[in-house]
Amino acid sequence: MITTHSFLLEDAKEYGTSAAVILYHLRYLQQSKADKDHPTHEDKHWVNYTYEALSVTFPYLSVDQLKRIMKKLTDSGTVVKEHLHKQRFNRELYWHVVTGEIALSDNAESLVQQSAESPDVLHTSNIKLNIAKLHFEEFWKAYPKKADKKGAMAKFLKLNPEKQELAVADVKIRSRKDADWLKSDGQFVPNPTTYLTRERWDDEWRRTGTKSASGGRYDPTKMSAGGEY
Repeated sequence: MITTHSFLLEDAKEYGTSAAVILYHLRYLQQSKADKDHPTHEDKHWVNYTYEALSVTFPYLSVDQLKRIMKKLTDSGTVVKEHLHKQRFNRELYWHVVTGEIALSDNAESLVQQSAESPDVLHTSNIKLNIAKLHFEEFWKAYPKKADKKGAMAKFLKLNPEKQELAVADVKIRSRKDADWLKSDGQFVPNPTTYLTRERWDDEWRRTGTKSASGGRYDPTKMSAGGEY
């Protein structure tokens, strides 16, 4: 796993820090291929990266943010995007950075080469698994009762992505606003494995300071601009 990201100052001034970090990373992989005489297409070395794979490498950027950044870079002519797979239905993305160079000896990207040389790192199933694990860490951080993390993770990873998102969103709100979860020092909070097994995000709950059990189910349409329910 890459723990350090670098960027060139001129890129940050021109495109912003996030775009500069991505450019640095793509240049590193691109130059690594050139140094190892990898095959080219139209005399260019290309880096295969889906938006989902980029979001794993840069977990602080969402897929939508990455799409906007890469569109900005391709519109400016700094990066070229192509679909190079021989099978027409395969829409995998390939990127080539047109401008700028970096030194491959930079320690900041010392682990990038390892990931580039591993054919399994960007496999679709691995990407989905890594994204699901990131979602679980969100869930675990928000869940008020820390019990049986291993069992909870196993159960969470079996859920489909939609249910994973519902669980994370519900727990973030319920742990702060559900009267039953907050009373008696959390005595009535179920174990996380039980919560996931029984899909408790569908349960109604009672807001703090109220006597009714009416408004207690997570509804994304009721979220305010500031993220409060």
